[in-house]
Amino acid sequence: VEKLKKNMSANSTKLPLNIECFMNEIDVHSSMQRSEMEELSSHLFQRIETTMRKLLLDSKLALEEIHSVEIVGGSSRIPAIKHLIEQIFGKPASTTLNQDEAVSRGAALQCAILSPAVRVREFSCTDVQAYPVLISWTDTDGPHEMKVFEQYHAAPFCRLLTVHRKEPMTIKVHYEPNSVPYPDPFIGTYHVKGIKPDANGEAQEVKVKVRINNNGIITVSSATMYERKESEEPTSPTPTSNGDQQ
Repeated sequence: VEKLKKNMSANSTKLPLNIECFMNEIDVHSSMQRSEMEELSSHLFQRIETTMRKLLLDSKLALEEIHSVEIVGGSSRIPAIKHLIEQIFGKPASTTLNQDEAVSRGAALQCAILSPAVRVREFSCTDVQAYPVLISWTDTDGPHEMKVFEQYHAAPFCRLLTVHRKEPMTIKVHYEPNSVPYPDPFIGTYHVKGIKPDANGEAQEVKVKVRINNNGIITVSSATMYERKESEEPTSPTPTSNGDQQ
């Protein structure tokens, strides 16, 4: 069956299906053509079309701003998928990458970049954060919440947030509710210790660094407290009786 599916991507004519000893030593012989397969899979193509149109809408890009649509993976060889891309984006799908080896080659290239023993050409790749990320904490005046990364924000990225605190705090990181396709949006909890009020008992400035790395992993990487100190004015030197200063 797998062989028939692959052959239908390259041929639109009716192709034979032969399975020897399918059950109780009974052979199965049949045939199918691409149009029949597309009709059976029409509900899947509709879901793919909906996803692509939502992607285009969420990207806030005009069609003329998109240079090309590169596709990889075995399913990208299906003619109906290519037709959907051309219909939605107004340009044929680009297949300049090896559709089967693109992911493994990318992983090998990433390993080479991390290795000090291998020299590779410098390049950069910007990914996006699929879901909006929030942080929340509780203060004396109640709970607070702040959006750190908007949906489709560039990644990797680092953001520095400023809060004013008198005491240690607990930061909870989570995706925006109802934005992820699974029930629990929780990411992690971070405890920031060592925060104390200044000499006047006032809250001090705390800068919290939230980072999203190349792998899409979100962490609170550091927290720094900036302590205010009043500078003392230097005293004027007092002249002595012989004109010297002390």
